[in-house]
Amino acid sequence: MKSMNKSPKISIIVPIYKIERYLRQCIDSILAQTFTDYELLLIDDGSPDGCPAICDEYAEKDERIRVIHKPNGGLTSARNEGVENTKGEWIMHIDGDDWVEPTYIEELYNAAINNDADIAICGFRFAFEDGTYIEEHPTVWDNNKSDSVNRYIASVWTTAWGSIHKSSIYKDKGVRSPKNITFCEDFHLMIRLIFFANKVVSIDRPLYFYRQQQSSIVHSTSFEKIQRDELTTYKEISEFLYNQGEFDTYKKTIYWRIINALRDMILDSSRFEEFKNITPDKKHYIWGCHYIGFKLKILAWLITHNCEPIARMIIHLRKILGR
Repeated sequence: MKSMNKSPKISIIVPIYKIERYLRQCIDSILAQTFTDYELLLIDDGSPDGCPAICDEYAEKDERIRVIHKPNGGLTSARNEGVENTKGEWIMHIDGDDWVEPTYIEELYNAAINNDADIAICGFRFAFEDGTYIEEHPTVWDNNKSDSVNRYIASVWTTAWGSIHKSSIYKDKGVRSPKNITFCEDFHLMIRLIFFANKVVSIDRPLYFYRQQQSSIVHSTSFEKIQRDELTTYKEISEFLYNQGEFDTYKKTIYWRIINALRDMILDSSRFEEFKNITPDKKHYIWGCHYIGFKLKILAWLITHNCEPIARMIIHLRKILGR
């Protein structure tokens, strides 16, 4: 391959840690792209297996690939290391145990360029170990930014991968992945990126394969850690939106996510006070929250409207009846 004499259009960041079994499939899917004007940053996050050697092997064969070996610092640390070293006009994140369709880069890049957008998002497929898939569609974006962002916040999947971002947002606004958060970190990053983006578009095609495995961060993280990270994320994003003068615009959907993160407290009478005290204003948004069912909404309303004895009685009866 000829030497690259100009900066690449796109920088692809792949954080890597203990995924030796899947790494080649990920890298091969990127090298098979129909769009070729990119650099591939393989961020070895102190992986103790064969991943570092695999990264170096690929870098020797293709000079679009750069390998950064660093001490282990976690997913967000690896992503931030990649962002700091990018040369492209656009940035993409791909997790090292996932893979992408051959037109992944081309379709997202064209969607952004043709629509004069700063971010383009595609659909994806859950890829299960038995070879089956479940397709997930992206949030629909239109010219009403606040409505579109609210739809995005209210959606379940707000991921850094499955999209392309103008690198100037990272550089001009200082946006980076949050430190010390291993769950909900994508939401933390993406809300700030889309807030600063002049325009966001989506393409309803599943171009990304999100591998489902028991050893992933989500499956291996304790519930307490997940809940703590979620609440930290929502608190920090709320503060970010408040500082931007836009919190009231997105308060409802942020509170919906908080209610969902606290659903275990709704069913535990010993934690009623804790549930009430975490963002007390959320009580005004219980009935509209589509994350929880009608029975949980009733309990949540009772707890937050001075009817705890009735809520306790309902929970007690549920235990007696085994429901």
